[in-house]
Amino acid sequence: MQDGKYDITITCTDQYKSDTKKLKIEVNTIAYPRVIRLYKQGNLLSILLDEPGTCRYTTDEPNFNYDDVTTSMVNISPTLKQLNINSNVFYIQCKSVNTNQLSPIYTVYP
Repeated sequence: MQDGKYDITITCTDQYKSDTKKLKIEVNTIAYPRVIRLYKQGNLLSILLDEPGTCRYTTDEPNFNYDDVTTSMVNISPTLKQLNINSNVFYIQCKSVNTNQLSPIYTVYP
């Protein structure tokens, strides 16, 4: 299966009855959160992810270690993260809540 959204029909049959159920699934082999939208409103930077995750950031180390950084973005929802802008550059990395896989480090110039 390739990445994408699929509709699957499953039919279970035994000697007494047959039952069919339709399911919607999404295959994502990348397994880490990707930034799909980034926008600024006043002093607020918002990041929308394609899957649930947690994001940490730094303003001074482009190759930081996720586990060593304690500055987290505010979780507005599982996929929407925000922070107040007080710098000219942010280095942001996100971690999937489903797979614990880390995204690449994103460099953002608000």
